Amino acid sequence: MKSRKSFFSHSPSQHGFTLIELLVVIAIIALLLSILLPSLKLAKQQTQSMICKSNLKQWFIVFRMYTQEYDESFNQGWAGTGNATLSNWWMDAGRRYYGDVGEIRCCPTATLVEFNKDGTDGPGRGKEPFRAWGYDPGFFRNEEDYGSYGINGWLENKPDEWAAAADIPKFWRKMTNIPSPSKVPLLTDAQWIDAWPEPTEGPPSSVDTRWSSGASDFIRVCQNRHRDSQNMAFMDGNVTGIGLKQLWVLKWHRTYNIGGPWTLAGHVNPTSWPLWMRDMKSY
Repeated sequence: MKSRKSFFSHSPSQHGFTLIELLVVIAIIALLLSILLPSLKLAKQQTQSMICKSNLKQWFIVFRMYTQEYDESFNQGWAGTGNATLSNWWMDAGRRYYGDVGEIRCCPTATLVEFNKDGTDGPGRGKEPFRAWGYDPGFFRNEEDYGSYGINGWLENKPDEWAAAADIPKFWRKMTNIPSPSKVPLLTDAQWIDAWPEPTEGPPSSVDTRWSSGASDFIRVCQNRHRDSQNMAFMDGNVTGIGLKQLWVLKWHRTYNIGGPWTLAGHVNPTSWPLWMRDMKSY
């Protein structure tokens, strides 16, 4: 009698993967991932930059509506220490025009706040340049405010009693006072709500330097969030990515020297730049 095949027997053509075949498959997957991941990362960065620019464009529209309603004047800004209820930040001034939608105050690369509403350290603490500013009761009216953009503080129509005497002639105050709006920054990637740059002030010593009182205001706005560039809205409505060293050649205030010591026109020493910025394009 012919013997019956065992239930557990297999034909030579029915077999699983060998170790070598598995290793080959794993190697192919790893190779594909190594090819695709940089492309996916770049695509994500480009998308984030596009959203950031869209946010900034909306902010230009907000400011344009505000200035048209207030005789071409900008908001007043901060009133000084202990006067948060008097302060008229850009978030306050524009609130009814943008519907108080917090997301458009943030670059999508920087959404985690430095401070929680109760004053404790937030999840973004120490993560410069990829963090947002959060609520500070000494400065803010609204405890829900957070963001990662900052206004050019020299635009503000600040009352003289709120400003230092030497600074009063520097303020733009009104749209009609700006002769070349394409050169004047409005809102940009930043680690604080506002900035007051001066041409003699230098760059941050490292990519993750945190601004502290008395330091260069360029530390507030020099934020490497978009691959050696940052996004900025200008007073003519243009929104674009700019090189980090380009910050020093913009017309921040009325008497700002665009040929200052940190520019090519001012004969900047290339080695004066910190190492992390040294190979970036100069202006």
